[in-house]
Amino acid sequence: MSAKTALAVKNKHLAVARQTVRIIAHTLEQRGLHPIFRRYVFVYTGELQILFADLDTRKLSGRLDAYMHPSVLHQISTNLRGMPTAISNSTGLRYAVLLNRPKPLPRRVDFPGVKRGKLLIGVRTNGQIVSAPWDDLGHMLVAGMTRSGKSTFLRSLVFQASVDGARLLLGDRPLTTFPMLANHPALIMPIADTPDGYMELVQRALTICGERKMAFSQTVASFPEKLSEYNAWAVRHHRDPLPRVLVVLDEYNATAVQLGRPFERAVSSLAFQGLKFGVHLVLAAQAFDKKTLGSVRDQFGAVIAFRVKSATVARNIGVAQAGRIPASRQGLAVTDRWGLVQTYYLPKGRLIDIGARQPQNLAISEQELILMRFAWEQHGGRVSIPALVGWAEELGWKDEWSKYKTEQRAREWELRGWVRKDPHRDNARYITESFAEILFSPETRKPLKPAETVGNRPETD
Repeated sequence: MSAKTALAVKNKHLAVARQTVRIIAHTLEQRGLHPIFRRYVFVYTGELQILFADLDTRKLSGRLDAYMHPSVLHQISTNLRGMPTAISNSTGLRYAVLLNRPKPLPRRVDFPGVKRGKLLIGVRTNGQIVSAPWDDLGHMLVAGMTRSGKSTFLRSLVFQASVDGARLLLGDRPLTTFPMLANHPALIMPIADTPDGYMELVQRALTICGERKMAFSQTVASFPEKLSEYNAWAVRHHRDPLPRVLVVLDEYNATAVQLGRPFERAVSSLAFQGLKFGVHLVLAAQAFDKKTLGSVRDQFGAVIAFRVKSATVARNIGVAQAGRIPASRQGLAVTDRWGLVQTYYLPKGRLIDIGARQPQNLAISEQELILMRFAWEQHGGRVSIPALVGWAEELGWKDEWSKYKTEQRAREWELRGWVRKDPHRDNARYITESFAEILFSPETRKPLKPAETVGNRPETD
């Protein structure tokens, strides 16, 4: 939006606010009250527009109850053609008028595709996409009753993490959320479906944290505070970067009640130390008791609450509005960070596909795939910046693959373990053998021929 357009929009809203002020004053005069206001505050967030009219209580004569009577609010709202009106007397006395009605969220929003390095969650009422970089996401609490959208969201979460290169530790009682991932190559251990399996899974995650603590201690003076910082150090010192680990414990509350304090302490320990080492914890359940959450609640940076069975459950996780979501609104969630969100819908079949490790299931663009295959076949796996730029220009991708942008991508590929500098070959970058194994379709197991790439200009992303 241009500055001129933004100014016109702002002036339009201010005009509505001024007209609202006049109507409120006129309504009070009609009832024999004195419209003496101390100030007006207009709040415009782009999604909600609210006018606050503060009465000057020191100058008002008579009882203040007359200004607070429900009939006054009803008449103000009627004169404003139904605009919702409320009153607050916690500090002073003010009328609050909602000047607009937010657009209703769609009942379903299809998942648009994986965005590298980020978790896509859904859309807000203003159409804004809700997403968060994995580094900033933290641990998550996910609550929701049967058919509320909780399981679909968890599948989307696991899908995005695995396609983006993460390893998985999944707890699923009684194997209703992730059965299609039983043989997924990203699993560190089989899916846990018993209480003892959950404890073993958490202990495995704690072991990973211990191993990574040792790895972090070898960085000498770097002192990394998060996984991305360690991986940057590892790349500079010709070591393998570490993958992110996603730990999902569905039906957590029932398991915690059954296993008691030892399990809760283990989960609390994992929540406390996991993020530094790139281990993300997701606790999911139909209901959470305040006792089972305990002190671990403070370690979670995001709450996603679908429809829950009671206001008590909603309060326990810190999002009271979740108790008011109607049963007909699957996928609608209240969050503590982004407000009301319609989460993305991802069919179960998409999770079945990711077990094949086909190139289209990696978080890699078509352009990257074609150029890296070409580097493997024509340059012996060497990833040369001038060569990539030249091939991209021949394919009509000059703007997307400038020297600067190509160098940025190459550095990111190093962090993902796709390429590595070889100190024995002039420190040039080469595609790693592990990544080369999944560069080509498992159906044909053969690379694209030059005729299939250079000169045929496939569609850009």
